[in-house]
Amino acid sequence: MNRITATLLCLVLCLAGTSIPTASAASRLTTSSSAALTSCLQQEYLMRDTYQNIFAKYPTLTTFGTVITGDVAIITTVKKVFAKYRITVPADAKISAANTTAATVTSVSNADAVAISLEQSTATLMTQLSRTTTNRDVANLVTLIKTASLGSDTAAFTAEQASVATPAPTPAQRVVSFTPGQSAATLLALLGDESVDVIELNGTYSFTAPIYLDIERTRPIVVRPAAGATVVFSGANIPGGAGQFEIGDHGKAGNVTMQGITFDGYVLGQIGIFHIFNAHDITLNDMVVRNSRANGTTAAPYHSWAVYITSTATVIPTNITVNNWTIDGSARGMSALQVYGGSHITASGWSVAHAYFAVYSCSGRGPLTDFVVSNWTISDTSSSSNASVYFKSVTGTYSSVHATGSGALVNSGSPTMTDGEGNSL
Repeated sequence: MNRITATLLCLVLCLAGTSIPTASAASRLTTSSSAALTSCLQQEYLMRDTYQNIFAKYPTLTTFGTVITGDVAIITTVKKVFAKYRITVPADAKISAANTTAATVTSVSNADAVAISLEQSTATLMTQLSRTTTNRDVANLVTLIKTASLGSDTAAFTAEQASVATPAPTPAQRVVSFTPGQSAATLLALLGDESVDVIELNGTYSFTAPIYLDIERTRPIVVRPAAGATVVFSGANIPGGAGQFEIGDHGKAGNVTMQGITFDGYVLGQIGIFHIFNAHDITLNDMVVRNSRANGTTAAPYHSWAVYITSTATVIPTNITVNNWTIDGSARGMSALQVYGGSHITASGWSVAHAYFAVYSCSGRGPLTDFVVSNWTISDTSSSSNASVYFKSVTGTYSSVHATGSGALVNSGSPTMTDGEGNSL
């Protein structure tokens, strides 16, 4: 029997409080303390080598691909267990086994909240758990799940329903400051420090060179203004074909959030302010771009973007969120959002004025799937002879996109975006 399947089976049986007949009382393992789940997973599991008897006794486990919903106690205890490890679990969380090597805990209503598969690689599972839990010791949690092994003893075990203790308090976040007098190298060092949870900003920062953010974290980090602070980044001339922030351009980047920054007075070369390439789980929310434009020499307005996401046939940026941006393109001197490939790209709540393009997206460099564009307000952008919103060979949904005094929306190629309604342009 596959180790992963056995692990899930052990987990389910422990949680459900079920009992398997044993050859002798001495060969039983009973767990009833608050550490029941940990004990169950860390110890060598003692199971009968004729495990078919187990499936005969518990037929709900025999049909792979069936979501286990019949036993409320199982679901309730799963929620308690995940609560112990501070993993976000919606009310509709389910246990399922897709086949004999895959086991998952998922949510129908919120796929991002819980999508944990025991067949994932260690790195992937660590990434997923880091998104769904505030537990600092994600690595040990992964080890707990991945390293359980079957013992050679043929005796079966019994387990009472786990009694999970009240979740431990969330550990205090480590918050550090990055001041305007510090260098970009210092910022990168802080971003790469896995012990740092939050970097707080305060004041006006001036950069004259690209910042290459090629840091793939196992634990998320947030860069944000300090309480009550106004944060402005300025960069009069970012040279060459690079952005102010190059995320995953020279290496891989992941699990980074930046929010609440105003970008003022940028004269842009090709690409723009943010360039996202070999990256995953990047969030850039609540940003403002003003008084900025293409330089007119190496870059035209349709070359220079607030956010530029690109891919290749083999490098696909995934789980990128860019919500609540306000763009003033200064006499159509720059553009807002370009997406040249990616997966699970979400752009909601944008306000774009006086820009050349609002959205330009296509799969010309790599596939673009699960693209979500919603709640956009566009004015004085593009023209009647040019689209302000352009989708070509893209899958996803656009909804509540409104434009006045601007170009039309073009949704062409194969496949096409789904009209989520509520649009007026």
